[in-house]
Amino acid sequence: MLVDSHCHLEMPEFDSDRESTMVRARDAGVEFLLTIGDGGNPTAFETSLRLASQPGVATTIGLHPHQANRWSEDIRHFLIDASRDERVVAWGEIGLDYHYDFSPRDAQITAFESQVRLGFEHDLPLIIHCRKAEEDTERILAASNRPGRLNGIMHCFTGNIAFAKKMAALGFLISFSGIVTFPRAGDIREAAAKLPDDVILVETDSPYLAPVPHRGKRNEPAFVMHTATAVAGLRHTEPEEVTKMTSINFFRLFPSLKNKNA
Repeated sequence: MLVDSHCHLEMPEFDSDRESTMVRARDAGVEFLLTIGDGGNPTAFETSLRLASQPGVATTIGLHPHQANRWSEDIRHFLIDASRDERVVAWGEIGLDYHYDFSPRDAQITAFESQVRLGFEHDLPLIIHCRKAEEDTERILAASNRPGRLNGIMHCFTGNIAFAKKMAALGFLISFSGIVTFPRAGDIREAAAKLPDDVILVETDSPYLAPVPHRGKRNEPAFVMHTATAVAGLRHTEPEEVTKMTSINFFRLFPSLKNKNA
């Protein structure tokens, strides 16, 4: 079974062909996908919930760091209410983005720290976005760490292997996107090559970051096999082995979803 551990099918890029996109994913062997719930857009979140009503799909809830300047008590209550839906299996994506800085960094930190606490209080794994913010991400997650547990996913990993190992030690799986197929992504490719089997996931982050040979096009879950194949090449193994181990890792984090792919 192949799992796309992070996609954005709620986005308008899929408004014209959302259902056929999911059919193509199934035809490509993608038997489960986690579509991300946009806590800053109730309409988009409803789309995610509708998708997660189908077999083989689940969703999440969280306020993205790009939207952190909107953090408020109203948003907090909306997220808490949304997290109680059985189709919601994780809190995210949340985190820090010091590359784009679409929200001020102090606002990002406030929203991130608050949501880390809320996710753990509601016993939901965290889906973490980290872009050029490794030091603050590690500090915040270490302060709230639940030792001995799988605490979530470092989505669309863009750090180096040293940072990946630190996050794995804090109970986070490391998810690789289409970036790992880019020849110049040396640090990311090294992490994909050298991390232990039991911490690796693959994702599309669609509609973004389409892997080679689709680079530059709209990404979609059907393309996740290209990422799995690239990871397999870096690890000198077969794509089927990466498919198997990443699926095992995903359902180890989300054991309640094992029976939802019928």
